[in-house]
Formats: sequence, C-alpha cells, structure tokens
Amino acid sequence: MVDTPIVSEALQKDFRDNFPSQINSGRDLHVSDVIVPVVDFSTSTAISGLSVNLQEAFDFNLTNTNVINTTTTLTSTPGFYRVLYNGRLENQQNSANNKALEIFLDDSSSTKTVWAMFTMNSGDPEPTTYFGDIIVFLKTGVSLKGFSRSDRANLNVTIRQIADISGTLVNPDGYTGS
Repeated sequence: MVDTPIVSEALQKDFRDNFPSQINSGRDLHVSDVIVPVVDFSTSTAISGLSVNLQEAFDFNLTNTNVINTTTTLTSTPGFYRVLYNGRLENQQNSANNKALEIFLDDSSSTKTVWAMFTMNSGDPEPTTYFGDIIVFLKTGVSLKGFSRSDRANLNVTIRQIADISGTLVNPDGYTGS
C-alpha cells in the first residue's frame, strides 16, 4: 500500500488538535494509517445529514412577528438566522424616500439596515408588496429588529435559527437523522 499524506488542511488540523502527541512525531495523517479511536470530523466537513435547503427548513420552533406602527425586537440570541419577510406598503403622504419598513441590526450604539422599503408619495392607491428570504448573523450584543412607520406599513417576519454563534448547525425541530 502506498503511504500517501492526506492533503486536507482541515482534517490535518483536527488530527493534530485531537492527537497532540502526534505533532512532534514529524509525520502527518496518511491515507494508509489505521486510527482506532472514533473522531468526529463533521464540523470540519460541514456534514449535517441534510442538504442546505432541508437543514434551513422552517419548523415548529420558528418565530413569526407582525410589525405595524412600531419597532420590534425579532431576536437578540447570537447565531445565524434564516429570515423570511413580507412587506406591504399602502400609499402614504410622506415626503419621498422616508423609510416605511425596515429590518435592521442594532448594537445599542448604531444600526445597520439589512432591508428597507421606502415611501414613494406617488398618489397611487395600489399597495406595494415585497417578499424576501435572507440569512443574517448576530454576534453577542446585537439584536435583529423590525420597524414600521405607520398602520399603513405592514411588515411580517418569520425567523428560524439555523446555526449557533459557533456555526454549529441547528437542524429542524424533530429531525433525528438516519
């Protein structure tokens, strides 16, 4: 059998981290090596047992919030979130380019807009509706918030945490794998 080194830096790093006594041996992990202990490399290779679209599926643990004429905290728990939103804006007689609907990040000292819908003051009586699906990351101390300027600006937001702050995937509620 040919003694060939494994070229994946992620696997080599996990090997060195889990078997520190091998670091000074002068030899990395090779294809022909036999390793008896069970080592979980799934975090390095991003294996969750599900394809991405299935892992990010909404489940019973989703949060659905309707924001009308207020600012609402959608979540402040650190991690990665899938955010599905529906913004509906009826004609408003405000000056053009005022934010009517907004999804934003807030760290208590400043805000960053993730998505916004602006008034147009067009006189058109037909409402305008937008749909979107985004992924956001919240670090510690940051909140995801929704804003609606008036009762004629309706924002519906559905969120589900898809990974924790360390990037460990959060599978849909009830998924047990196979």
